[in-house]
Amino acid sequence: MNNSKKILDIIVIGFATFAMYFGAGNIAFPINIGCTSGYNNIYAMLGMIFTAVFVPFLGLMSMLIIEGDYKKFFGLLGKIPGFLVAILIMGLIGPFGATPRCIALSYTTFNLYMTDISSIEFGIIGSCIIFILSFKKTYIMNILGKVLTPLLLISLTVIIFMGLKATYNMPYGDSQYNNIYTAFSVGIHEGYNTMDLFASFFFSIIIFPSIKKNITKSNPIEIFKFSIFAIFISMILLTTIYYSMSFISAHDLPALREVELSKQLGIIATQFLGNNSSVFANLIVSLACLTTAITLVVIFSEFIRTEIFMKKVPYWPILLITIIISFLMGQLGFTGIVRKLKPILFILYPMLITLSIGNILKVFFNFRFSGFIAYFVFFISIIFN
Repeated sequence: MNNSKKILDIIVIGFATFAMYFGAGNIAFPINIGCTSGYNNIYAMLGMIFTAVFVPFLGLMSMLIIEGDYKKFFGLLGKIPGFLVAILIMGLIGPFGATPRCIALSYTTFNLYMTDISSIEFGIIGSCIIFILSFKKTYIMNILGKVLTPLLLISLTVIIFMGLKATYNMPYGDSQYNNIYTAFSVGIHEGYNTMDLFASFFFSIIIFPSIKKNITKSNPIEIFKFSIFAIFISMILLTTIYYSMSFISAHDLPALREVELSKQLGIIATQFLGNNSSVFANLIVSLACLTTAITLVVIFSEFIRTEIFMKKVPYWPILLITIIISFLMGQLGFTGIVRKLKPILFILYPMLITLSIGNILKVFFNFRFSGFIAYFVFFISIIFN
């Protein structure tokens, strides 16, 4: 394979990986952090970037070096406990958490301008689109990397550019946090809400085949060498967009503090692009939520088909049921879903971070105590939460 083709594949994989991660929470939470942290924004964002960028990609690399084998990864906890944790995480990133959150956020922003459409009507339309684009799962990487992600980046660039231009000489808003340490801690916890570490363990299933085509030997070192470049592209894109969006909202924008977090992007777009900006706000939210929802429903459906039904049931009925459940859960609304998920995330995240590091140490240095330390961290998290 020539170098130019390899570089192009790295870029496509990097863009597609970015698109998988950049979903509902990745739009709402950076804006909300900026809005609440004000002049302490940089410290809050350092916390969020750690748990919403570095940690998820740590988890992704931990999975890629074992070729996306989640059974081997969660098996560090023991066969049965590991399988139960995998099912729990799959449900949370699938129809009982992240996927309906995508639908709910998309509707909330859309409803700012099209008030005559109900959440049920919008959910049905969105669910149909997700089903159509998820039906042929073999085309996902190309759809995400070559079509949806460029459109998403163009939309984001327009809003961010106009927002940065407008707020460049504006004063920062007040901070709700008394000191930089509190701001950093809030950013850490807000990064949990993106749920991107959970997704990493199963995104690897889709990403690894594209990586495997570009390496001569499928071993951890070769996988690491190729993956690091695609991962770096995704990390840079996410970090740049997160900080830019939080920087804009950290300025003195009273209108942002008067609405719930799921509506803040629409307010930003309207304030900096004018009343006709609804097309931009709707496009960015729809694309971000669509790219993530497509990936999540495919991963969940394939997991259920393989692990629960042992491939004895066709893919499409499971996909259909998954999307129907996601639609129903989406009626709880974005804020309602976030509130119900938060306690679970605070308990599971530290354990899974520990497990990711432990798996990397096991692969490269034959470290044998990953499961034990992960359990210890899990119980500590229960005590303090």
